[in-house]
Amino acid sequence: IVFTKQNISEEFDSIQAKDCCELAIRCYKKVANILPKEAKAHSDLSMAYFRAGKLEKAELTAKKALLLSRSMSSSARAECWNRMGIICTESDPKLAQHSFCTAIASKHDFTEAWSNLGIFYFKQNNMKLANQAFSRAQSADPENAAAWLGQAEIARTIGDSDCVDLSRHSSELVSRQASLAYAY
Repeated sequence: IVFTKQNISEEFDSIQAKDCCELAIRCYKKVANILPKEAKAHSDLSMAYFRAGKLEKAELTAKKALLLSRSMSSSARAECWNRMGIICTESDPKLAQHSFCTAIASKHDFTEAWSNLGIFYFKQNNMKLANQAFSRAQSADPENAAAWLGQAEIARTIGDSDCVDLSRHSSELVSRQASLAYAY
């Protein structure tokens, strides 16, 4: 094995990411044990499992969060449904679509759920529905970079020359949002 700065860095980043995911799981488990009836705690734990690649545990925990979210505000329930959609996009597309649509029905201007629904349709190769979902995300929040990037990917896929301008615009939005967060 030849060690270069690049492969040592990649291995270190990989180890760090794995350790961070495991630490996040332990922390969110602790919170969920302390607050066993708190849907948000279980929803956060489900996303930690998802990020760590533990999809079965992620789905089970997300379902528990949904059960617990029945007494929460529609906005909080929408977040739980959106996360279920993210977790199930690959393993259960019907549940994912249902989850995103339920999130949107609970909170009509939920730009993140609209963007995720657009990504879902894009992965299903349904450019028309993906375009509609990304457009709704942009209507809800014109500075939603994910929606603009989704539009750019659709344009690239169908060979539309607007893809460069759309990509540039999404990059500008990300840069502006990052600089605002840094300044804050």
